[in-house]
Amino acid sequence: MGLNIFRLTGDLLHLLSIFIILWKILTVRGVSGLSFKSQLLYALVFATRYLDFFHTLHSYYLSIFKLFFLGSSFYILFLIKVKFRASYDEAGDWAPLWWFITPAVIIAIVIQFMSDDPFDLLDFTWVFSEFLESVAIVPQLFMLQKTGSCDALSVH
Repeated sequence: MGLNIFRLTGDLLHLLSIFIILWKILTVRGVSGLSFKSQLLYALVFATRYLDFFHTLHSYYLSIFKLFFLGSSFYILFLIKVKFRASYDEAGDWAPLWWFITPAVIIAIVIQFMSDDPFDLLDFTWVFSEFLESVAIVPQLFMLQKTGSCDALSVH
């Protein structure tokens, strides 16, 4: 399978956005305006999407990107909740996680049962991650709307 220019471009832009957010957090030494809940949803997206990492052999390119996206997501969570906890606005990050996770689970279940194939956990988690990713930014948008600012360039 050849390298798809659109996939490569998307992966590189995603990589750039992660570097920017990490650079900003570490330079400012704070996470003001950053939604922990959005970042948690993104970490859940990558954790469920990349469950096949231990099941299927991938190219070095794909393996490195998967490990980086997973690792950086959990590192950002660490920065928010541990290292720069004092600058995190918990009250401003008010959106309940179940608003986003529950519909993604329900849609994944429906799609899985609409399929003629037998239930497959990897397929289920992949579909779940696709739908969850589409709404993972919403807690960040709610926080931005409530606070009116985003000091940490937190939307990636």
